Amino acid sequence: MQGVRARGSNSQDPNYIISGSGKSKSSIATFKCKACSEFIPIKSNRGISLELKRLSNYLKVVEHTCTNSRCENRHVGLESTPDTYQKFGKSRHGTPRYRCKLCKKTFSIGKSTRKHKAPHKNAIIFGLLINKMPLKRIMEVADVSATTLYGKIDFIHRQCLAFIANRERKMMGTAFTENLYLSTDRQIYYLNWTKRRDKRTSSFEAVGTADNKSSYVFGMHLNFEPRLNASRIEDWAQRCNDYDRPMAMRRHAHIWLRSDFVQNVKNSSGKASLLERARHDEDIVEKRYEHTSERTDVESAAFMDSDVKLPVKGVQIHNEYTLYAHFQLMAKMFSGVNKPQSSQLSLNKKAI
Repeated sequence: MQGVRARGSNSQDPNYIISGSGKSKSSIATFKCKACSEFIPIKSNRGISLELKRLSNYLKVVEHTCTNSRCENRHVGLESTPDTYQKFGKSRHGTPRYRCKLCKKTFSIGKSTRKHKAPHKNAIIFGLLINKMPLKRIMEVADVSATTLYGKIDFIHRQCLAFIANRERKMMGTAFTENLYLSTDRQIYYLNWTKRRDKRTSSFEAVGTADNKSSYVFGMHLNFEPRLNASRIEDWAQRCNDYDRPMAMRRHAHIWLRSDFVQNVKNSSGKASLLERARHDEDIVEKRYEHTSERTDVESAAFMDSDVKLPVKGVQIHNEYTLYAHFQLMAKMFSGVNKPQSSQLSLNKKAI
């Protein structure tokens, strides 16, 4: 909705007006389309921007810099500005060593497996993970402890991200000679309960886009951020009265807050029976459309009931924000793809 300058019923924007005040936390302001009278919930631009930054973080180039905290070159990368440094032999482990031309401080670039006691097991564990072998069985076959296994899983994940980032960075902005045909879908994941007294699960959604020809998947983005602390965000929201602001105006509008989650569970409790009946009803499609139209925010597909909970660690992102960010990342990635010719566009418009 970029470029919409709607400010009420007397808006000068030719396409949209703002409907609903959205002054309280229970109300949701929407854009109303002047052409078809459809209502579109307003979302936080900041929340979408933060989510896009999170999803595209793997594309950043991690450069090696001077290790001297007082040197001006501590923020100057070796890869982007190689003239700032000079080669200075090798370390005792055989890894390249460089010296800063400004402060004469030396540093070496070691292998990614330099701290691994058994690096040869990485390939074995990677192959077993791909073949969906249970973790306990992997520990027996590879003869590793649980701590070692989870550490190697994190290492393999980082290496996979570095691998695809190196290739997808080159693809961004590259001109494609042929049209690209893509398919997008979402997958629901359930995280098992961790305490016997609380057997509720956590439900997440992941969105991915695949190339129909090569079957290459561009991202499988999960609406979960493990690096944020939910308790700190909750404390900040309460101190700053963030709960009293409408959803789109909050600082962390893209994050599920505890109070909103509890309220969503209460609102969904009376609709669970409707969905359960629809699974065995001939009018399943109509009932599901009916349930969707009754949602306060039609873009939010999250259905929370008493059997689910927020994750114990990290924070859960509103799935519509992950979806928005996913498509914005895809738009940047495919900016060089050929667009249909004007004749094809006119035919499509006539068909619509």
